[in-house]
Amino acid sequence: VFGLTSLLWILNEPIRTSTGLGLKGDEFDAIAALLAPLLLFLAGTLRPASLKRMPWDVLVLLGGSYALAQVVLGSELSNWLGQLVQPASQLHPFLLMLVVTVVTVFLSAFSANAAAANLMMILVTGMVDAGRTNAGRALPYLYGVAMSSSCDFMLPCGTPPNAIVFGTRYVKMRTMAAAGALLDLAAAVVVAAWIWFGARHFMRG
Repeated sequence: VFGLTSLLWILNEPIRTSTGLGLKGDEFDAIAALLAPLLLFLAGTLRPASLKRMPWDVLVLLGGSYALAQVVLGSELSNWLGQLVQPASQLHPFLLMLVVTVVTVFLSAFSANAAAANLMMILVTGMVDAGRTNAGRALPYLYGVAMSSSCDFMLPCGTPPNAIVFGTRYVKMRTMAAAGALLDLAAAVVVAAWIWFGARHFMRG
């Protein structure tokens, strides 16, 4: 069942193109994900009593973070935020990189990492449109967004692994937040430094 589900996710686009289902990519992924427990129920591997052990609060938290991100991206809020951060394009490139990674990491603590990356890339693009940062110089910042969006360790909704760990009930929210905040800050600095020294040739000029 796991192999079948993974195969459906991997072959998402070819299946949708060849069958003409008229589904979006995320809709097809959701159907494939729901098919897995259905097959397990039909096979008798899962029973209705298993639903009582599901961490429903964590699942609702994750789902809510995706919904919140879609509202932000689908409204004028993302455009307004892009205009708000445009003055940051006047900062020194390394400071700007640090701002981008720190904001991305902590934003991904309160929303899904993919959603945080999408929003931050829109904001970075807004700074590009401000005029000072051209497309070539913007590329390292997009790298920084992509890397730092997966570096939250503070809250369960940051990444699915965080949710899995919190769902075991062995780690309290306070413990995860206290230790994760320091890790988040360290990760943001490390990502900014790595991009600065590893992709600095993109920032010239």
